[in-house]
Amino acid sequence: MPKKRSDELAEERRSALNAWIDHLIALGKISSRNNWCDEAKASEPAVRAFLTPGPRQTNSLNEDTYRRLAEYAGVTPDDLRRQPPALQPDPEPARLDARQFILEAFNGVTEEDKHLILRFVEKVSGKRLPEGNGEV
Repeated sequence: MPKKRSDELAEERRSALNAWIDHLIALGKISSRNNWCDEAKASEPAVRAFLTPGPRQTNSLNEDTYRRLAEYAGVTPDDLRRQPPALQPDPEPARLDARQFILEAFNGVTEEDKHLILRFVEKVSGKRLPEGNGEV
């Protein structure tokens, strides 16, 4: 496999580091690039020079800066050179079948008593429990 040119490699790493900034902001670990650099005690001017296009843009970031940023983010320096994992949506909260939950809590109770318990719960909660498999 042929080696990539240094400017192509630098662009991939810039893209990855920018994606990590967005990723960490989305996770609530940092509020900005500057915040990340401050918290990680990494050189913000060096990171800015690497990420910001223009005549002062550099094609590399020193290993110590990668190490400090990675340590604060809880990943490895090599992770920061690749795109971050996709954010996973929060799982759907589990839904309870309230009626079934109540009835199972009173396992062994007579059908008549179960009916009384359900009516009591409805009266106290002010809500009618759905018949059958109603979810709350």
